[in-house]
Amino acid sequence: MDQPGNLQLKDEKRSGAGPRMLIMAVLIFCGEVVFLLPFVTARIFRPTFLDVFGVTNFQLGTAFSAYGIVAMVSYFAGGPLADRFSARRLITLALVCTALAGFVMSAIPSLAVLTILYAFFGLSTVLLFWAPLIRTTRLWGGKEKQGLAYGLLDSGRGLVSALIASFSVVVFALLLPGLVEESTLSERREALQVVFRLFSGITLLAALLVWLVIPEAKGVRERISPRKVISLLRKPAIWLHAVIVLCAYVAFKGTDNFSLYARDAFGYDDVQAATIGTISFWMRPVAALLAGLLADKFSSSQVLLVSFLGVITGTLMMSLGFLHGA
Repeated sequence: MDQPGNLQLKDEKRSGAGPRMLIMAVLIFCGEVVFLLPFVTARIFRPTFLDVFGVTNFQLGTAFSAYGIVAMVSYFAGGPLADRFSARRLITLALVCTALAGFVMSAIPSLAVLTILYAFFGLSTVLLFWAPLIRTTRLWGGKEKQGLAYGLLDSGRGLVSALIASFSVVVFALLLPGLVEESTLSERREALQVVFRLFSGITLLAALLVWLVIPEAKGVRERISPRKVISLLRKPAIWLHAVIVLCAYVAFKGTDNFSLYARDAFGYDDVQAATIGTISFWMRPVAALLAGLLADKFSSSQVLLVSFLGVITGTLMMSLGFLHGA
């Protein structure tokens, strides 16, 4: 007998909203685009971002903390919200709200407003977006192809991110007249503003695609009661999973500083530093898809163990000085 989620997916497929691969393609696109403004800009253009906004890395980290606090609460509330309302409507609303906040960010506001924007991003990208995205992906994969579904999602997101990141670096470089190292703060500010507006426009495009392609949900057969939530929280496996996710995010967030490290430690200019920050994006599509396929063939714990060993090895190489600038 099919699970409730799979029955719902069949109902949605009969709505004529589009073939399965088109639905996955839109999930992939919106799944990465929604994070362009909160994270990708600061990850790729970190040196320019700090200079233009006139903030330190610590102050930007404080703004990120506002995102983290709001997101932490939103993760708890996002699941029940995704069960109650249509994924199509929630994801569309999330993308529109994120894009509008991006236009505000393009005005280069004060640190206080920037912090508020990051808190708002915590609501739009997590409360409204993340749970519907994961739920729709789970339904797409069915009972037998969960690893493939999530592997495709993250691999595709990585490819979208790499393509957009590379394109944005080219646009940024073209907007700077003459030699990059001789560009003024005003010129870099205008170039970064164009990148913000470009990302906001792409996010609005993603909202339109979601509205046109993602099927309207037919309702959920089963609600999660507070008693079930409490029962789940009592299971040690839940907390072990949480620790694994936390450790993975800590390692992943370390990549945010690659571009800043390239400029401050290796002496690269802003465009070269942004290019360095983009390189890691191109590894993600292959790694994510491979991890998903291996997770279906072997155990998830084995794949996680190998992945963490790789992270530890790379981090040790950097911290012990095995990598040097050109």
